[in-house]
Amino acid sequence: NESVIGSAKVIVDILPGGKVIPNVKMNPTSITVHQTGNVGAPAKNNHNYMKNCNRTGERKASWHFTVDDKEIYQAQSTNYRTWHAGNAAGNNTSIGIEICMFEDSARQKKAYDNAIALIKVLMQFHGFSINQVKRHKDWTGKHCPAWLIEGKFGYTWDWFKAEIVKKPNTSALPYVVKVIYEGQDGLN
Repeated sequence: NESVIGSAKVIVDILPGGKVIPNVKMNPTSITVHQTGNVGAPAKNNHNYMKNCNRTGERKASWHFTVDDKEIYQAQSTNYRTWHAGNAAGNNTSIGIEICMFEDSARQKKAYDNAIALIKVLMQFHGFSINQVKRHKDWTGKHCPAWLIEGKFGYTWDWFKAEIVKKPNTSALPYVVKVIYEGQDGLN
């Protein structure tokens, strides 16, 4: 299943139910954007941290996708809950995307571009409007996605949303339909 969204290779590693993966179906009605807070760590490291927490329970957080400048890791189907929004309303209805953070502005821009491409695909697939793309802050007031709120490197939340509403990328849609929903009733 080697696919590309934006310029990122997509790695599908669906995690089983565990200490941070509730393995409960949901009907997604929004997408929530986060930033990892773990400056310099790529998607693979953040994904593996969640994978380890799912075994150990060290931290009670999970999300659907982790995005960096080169890779997108998918940890859960978009029709299954994760614990990312800080409250039941968000966790029970929203797809969580963690964007990695890099001190190199060019790398950060590529991570944003890949997240934007992923969000466009998810919006088209789920029939969402731009009003259904939220920040973690919108659920709980948490200062997240921090750098988009602060405008680090000149990239703001308004810029991010404006990029999303530009012409949608439909090239990855068959991939998303196939992988995100294929055989999800068999998860345990």
